[in-house]
Amino acid sequence: GGILVYLSFVIDCADGMLARSRGSGSEYGQYLDLFLDRVSDFLIFLAVTIHQFRATGEKDWLIFGFLVMALYMLQIILFYIKNLYLKRDTGISGDARGLIGFVLLIIALFNRLDLLLYLGAVEVAIVVPYRIINFLFLGKKNK
Repeated sequence: GGILVYLSFVIDCADGMLARSRGSGSEYGQYLDLFLDRVSDFLIFLAVTIHQFRATGEKDWLIFGFLVMALYMLQIILFYIKNLYLKRDTGISGDARGLIGFVLLIIALFNRLDLLLYLGAVEVAIVVPYRIINFLFLGKKNK
């Protein structure tokens, strides 16, 4: 599963780069790619959460996994809203997405999917408050 996810990340990054280099990309394609990336992120978190629950039988994994998923999606929404407000390009680079895919591959190969949820929890614990505060101050800067 980890290998398939990593390959999908590589192909996802390559198709966008290829479209841009050929000049065949479209605005719709960019938004479709962003949407499908978020669907992919959600499904990966969901699969890992369900795996942890089934492997341990502990309902706490379901609660923890769904909380991490919800906060992850909140930080993504805040990121896109801020970029739309500032009229900036949205999305992360293919390099960053490729690195995330590689880390996920390593975690999967060592069969430590719990680490993905822990890393996700640490990331959202840091990034969500930062994005909320940053967004709230954005309105004050523009008055």
